[in-house]
Amino acid sequence: MDRLFTAVKAMLAVLCTIGVWVPAWAQQDDPALRSRFVKGVMQASAKIERLSFRAKCKYSSQNISVSEEVRESFLKRKADPYKLDIREFECAMRGPLCLDRRKNKRGIDSYQVRNGSYAFSIWRTSEGGPTTLQFLEQLGVNPTFDSKIAAIEKQARCIALGGFHLWGDPLSQLVQGNDFKIQRVYAVQADDGNKLVRVEFDHEINDPIERVHIAYLNSFLICDPDNEWALTEYGCTHENYIHNKNSGMRHVRLEYGDPVLGVPIAKKAEETITLTRMPGNTMQVTYSVEVISPDEVPEEEFYLSFYGLPEPNFSRSWVGPWLWYLIVGAVCLGVGAIILKRRKARG
Repeated sequence: MDRLFTAVKAMLAVLCTIGVWVPAWAQQDDPALRSRFVKGVMQASAKIERLSFRAKCKYSSQNISVSEEVRESFLKRKADPYKLDIREFECAMRGPLCLDRRKNKRGIDSYQVRNGSYAFSIWRTSEGGPTTLQFLEQLGVNPTFDSKIAAIEKQARCIALGGFHLWGDPLSQLVQGNDFKIQRVYAVQADDGNKLVRVEFDHEINDPIERVHIAYLNSFLICDPDNEWALTEYGCTHENYIHNKNSGMRHVRLEYGDPVLGVPIAKKAEETITLTRMPGNTMQVTYSVEVISPDEVPEEEFYLSFYGLPEPNFSRSWVGPWLWYLIVGAVCLGVGAIILKRRKARG
């Protein structure tokens, strides 16, 4: 018995010496910290909804390693599997209003804009040049258009506000959903000594209509409770059950620049994606954000009149074409009755 007790003491001493092992498997869920996390994320979301700023965003992706299968597919297309893909755009936000401006290869500026009433897309050849309306739809009328508008806006927001988004979705929306299942929440310490919070969770998206079935398993996020609960790191095992070759492991680290109205803005996020169903394929994706104006963006900039186009009138009168047909028909009947009456009088 004494030998057993001595062996247990020795093992505990080793575990205490190798302190980094303990948090990996022995940390217990902290219910109070879990409540603080959810409440803090929602409070941060309320501040984000009042933000107004303008930023330059850059997205770049590159294969770090590729399998023989992928390399051959690139060679057949005479393409470089390690080519760096860079995309840049400028965005402006004012609360729920969003503007996405990009320049295509022909030098034409493309604007995707949403205000509180409608969304539109325009092309401009240059500043002050002719403006062409490409798309205009009233919000809340056609669900198909609403989803397309939301998808375009999502691209801009998840980069410009990357510190508060997980794989394209706002963290505040995820934590309220039934599919976001928190396993453990506990405190951790960063290399610089800052106290952070680690959240381990599972999340699944299953939409048969949109043909989307994705599971984020063994997921975790680390956030800073003293900095509006902004994300510093997150990762998962990503299972795409419809497009299996996209399944793999994802890991993201974020760096922050100057805040806007007290809200931290991630100036850089680096994501490493390793495909598990296609071994040998690893991609690195980098998002960078430069705030070019922390000043409030004028509301007028989110409306067609700002670009020299008339404001739309979506209200439709109940007087439709059928009523004019009815009026014309009534007149014809009246004229016919008068002619018939005169003929009878002559007879």
